[in-house]
Amino acid sequence: MKIKFYPLDKEFEASSDESVLDIAKEHGIQIKSVCGGLPSCAECRVQIKDGEFNVFPPSEEEMALIGTAHFVDRSRLSCQLKCFGNITIDLTEQIEKQSRGVSTKKPRGKHVDTSQKESFAVEGSIILGGKELDIFGSSNKQNPEKLEQMVQDERLEDAETARIELERIKRKHKEK
Repeated sequence: MKIKFYPLDKEFEASSDESVLDIAKEHGIQIKSVCGGLPSCAECRVQIKDGEFNVFPPSEEEMALIGTAHFVDRSRLSCQLKCFGNITIDLTEQIEKQSRGVSTKKPRGKHVDTSQKESFAVEGSIILGGKELDIFGSSNKQNPEKLEQMVQDERLEDAETARIELERIKRKHKEK
């Protein structure tokens, strides 16, 4: 089977046990990835341009990171995307990120072991609309209203999930 990268017009052989990110790296195509494929950063998001029925479905972990975008624009995480037939991957968003010089986020928390096959959220941070917020930072610790306003200001596609998570975090913080 083959993976074609649009708009680069490059095509490579692939096997069903290799991720799109692995194939891209192997052939010198840059796809931004901070977590090394754990998945935990969602920076390697790509869109399936053609062959959407030739890919394995997203895992629960992947769906938690990409949310409704998967259904809206066929977004997937390239580190998790594996195929069993020919596909075309649209790298337009990745190329635009690189041309804008979007800075690379670093994983937070204790040492991040990229050999792990599971990812763990770092308590005290939440990613909203592509921005990482330190929810227990000194300015937010005593002011949950400010934190709630930050969530609302992001105008997320999946705002309800963010609000539910925010409520869970606030309850847990009050228990401490």
